[in-house]
Amino acid sequence: MDTENSDNIQAEIEYIISNLSIWNYIFKIKKEFFLEGYTLFLEEQDKIYPRLIVIHKKYNNNNFSIYSYERTFNIEECKEKFIELYSIKEIENGEDLLKNLKKIFCGIDILSYASQKDLKGFL
Repeated sequence: MDTENSDNIQAEIEYIISNLSIWNYIFKIKKEFFLEGYTLFLEEQDKIYPRLIVIHKKYNNNNFSIYSYERTFNIEECKEKFIELYSIKEIENGEDLLKNLKKIFCGIDILSYASQKDLKGFL
């Protein structure tokens, strides 16, 4: 990866994180870099309904992907378990990424998952 591309990636990540800063009281943000792209992990600090929201972008593609997971803990196996609640792929730009994240933060992932599981009476 060349330096110019690296600078653009870093600027993109900082743009996303700075726009998510108003949600810092709810989410802890962690970033990781991989050979094929980078991932931002947003770990919900509220343990009432703990979620993990993952933002992923490949270096060779301009599209973002968002995945929302319910986090549970399996006591017998002593490890965390993740159930996918919602995903959005091929988000074309940072502005659309932030719009979709706001919808997820407000619960569209949970409502979508519940309606798929036919839990309408529960809601």
